[in-house]
Amino acid sequence: MTRNDAKEVLTFLCDLGEAGAATWENGMRLWAVMIWVMLAGAVGAESLRPTPVAWFTDNGDRQALQELRDMPEATLTEMERAILTAGNRIGWITLPGCRRASNAILIQVGERDAVVTSRHLVAGKWRDDLACTADEPAFYQMNASYKVPGGLGQLTPEDLKASVALEPGPLNFASQGLMMEPAEDWLVYFLTETISDKPMPDDAFGAGEPRGGMPFSTRHPPRGEVYVIGYDGRFGNENGWQMSWQACEFIQNDGNPGTFLRPNPIEPGVIYLGCDASPGASSSLMATVEEGELTMHGLVTAVMDRLTGTDLPLPKSALLWNLGTSARDVEAVTRAAAP
Repeated sequence: MTRNDAKEVLTFLCDLGEAGAATWENGMRLWAVMIWVMLAGAVGAESLRPTPVAWFTDNGDRQALQELRDMPEATLTEMERAILTAGNRIGWITLPGCRRASNAILIQVGERDAVVTSRHLVAGKWRDDLACTADEPAFYQMNASYKVPGGLGQLTPEDLKASVALEPGPLNFASQGLMMEPAEDWLVYFLTETISDKPMPDDAFGAGEPRGGMPFSTRHPPRGEVYVIGYDGRFGNENGWQMSWQACEFIQNDGNPGTFLRPNPIEPGVIYLGCDASPGASSSLMATVEEGELTMHGLVTAVMDRLTGTDLPLPKSALLWNLGTSARDVEAVTRAAAP
């Protein structure tokens, strides 16, 4: 499918809105699945390559997390402190046996620690298309956000490389249908030991204080501002391996008519975001603000450069923005399964 073909499909699907809400909902469900099938793909650390990506020229730029850490702490705003606190809860998951790696978000479920990442890290788009097995050894590097280009940064080598083993059999590993839909693109691994109550290393932001885990969003607004934090392939290629952040607009369907472009346009689990994103950004945190704290609203799923191009103004239609997966089902399934 060419870019013009895809835009013609989008125009056709938009015209379906006049035919009735049910037809529109089915059409947009198909559209959401179709673009995900075209765009999503597992990206390991070893497979990143420079590539055109969906970066937008009029919505701000990604910034390195380390730039905030290098600022005098007394000068940090409350939001900058919230971003750095969230950065302490974003690490790197590795599956050495099948050469896969990605961002991963630390959460607390009852008395257990777990990490959230994208299901396409280990699975393809179709049922039984797997790159890794459910019992593949996996590890979480909890201080990976402190890695900086050309050196160890402010942590000791031991702290920077520290990791914890993950339990086999992650939640949501098995496919629920013929192919994985965007809202299903998540995995949760439980940790073999608790780290959220352990103090942050010396010289880290919040040194000596408990690391904590990312709280889930309780409000789930259908649109507003979102903060994306994690590793991104293009930012890494241009600035060296490090994690970055950006604030931008997001929009999603909350199940109520009229809250998006037209009634019931997309599957509720899909989020459209205007932040810059490229291959390698999968599983980055998407956070919204509640009571001055960043909360987990979702995770980055796929980028739209094959349809929209890159280094261009943000498209007026949110259907051409980058994609995220809502954390609603992540929270519900994980809480139900927690020991």
